[in-house]
Order: sequence, then C-alpha cells, then structure tokens
Amino acid sequence: MIQAWNYFQKRVQISAIMCGLCFALVIQSGCGKKAPPVAPRQIPLVAVADLQGVLSAKTVRLAWHHAAQNESAAGYIVLRAQAALSRPACPDCPLVFQKVDTIPMDRSARKQRQNLAFQQEIAAGFRYTYNVRPYQSSGAQGPDSNLVVIEFPIPTESRP
Repeated sequence: MIQAWNYFQKRVQISAIMCGLCFALVIQSGCGKKAPPVAPRQIPLVAVADLQGVLSAKTVRLAWHHAAQNESAAGYIVLRAQAALSRPACPDCPLVFQKVDTIPMDRSARKQRQNLAFQQEIAAGFRYTYNVRPYQSSGAQGPDSNLVVIEFPIPTESRP
C-alpha cells in the first residue's frame, strides 16, 4: 500500500511539473514585446495646386478645385498673411499666416472633383497673401497650396 501511495505521489508531482512547464510555455509565447502604439492609417492629403484669386471692388474671391485624391478631406482651412503696401515686398521674409475661415465639405462632395470658393472684404493699403490647406476630421492637416498675392492700393482721388 505504501508503494502504491509513493507511486501515486510521484505521478502527481510529475503531472504538476509538466502542467507548470506547459503553462510557462503558453504564457511566454503569448507575451511578446509590445510595439509602440500606431496611429490609424489615413490617406495622405495633397496640396491644392490651382488656387486663384481676384479682387473686385473691396472683395477678394478665391477659387480652387477639390482634388479626387483628397477624398478623406473634411474641408479646407483658408489662411491669410497681411502686410502694409508702404513696406516694400520681401520675397525672402517669412509670412505669418492667420486662419481666416474653414470651408467644410459634406461626405457626398468628398469623392467628387468640385469647385470651391471663398470671398472676403478687405481693406485698402495692404498686400494680402492667401493659401488654403485641406484638413481631415481627425484634425490632421495637409500641405499648403500655392500662394495668391492680392495688392489693394489706396484709391487716389481724381481732381478736375
């Protein structure tokens, strides 16, 4: 009887060791080194290449096309830099752009190539530089468009 009991104890010990080894292998193989979190993939936005601007009376009108490649764009941000005409133009100087407006797009318009427009009244005596930038609903922004420069001189009064 004692032999049977010793045999049973050894079997239990061997089974426990085997179970422990199997458990250790499962735990070790399931737990690997974790990689840093990765942001969800979004389709990169492309820059607007055909931004155009026209000054009519005191109103600037900007127009551009929504490219089919920007189907993930939720809209466009209109940016403007302003400098007095009394200061000479400085092509190498950095421009300080400020957000002027946001042009949202509805879902159905995102997949189509459509014309977009923005207009704004401006003051005389300034040089305005505009650009537009696409943005996604996540807040990610695309590259800047081409620049449009509008100069609005102070009107000279004609005398008889």
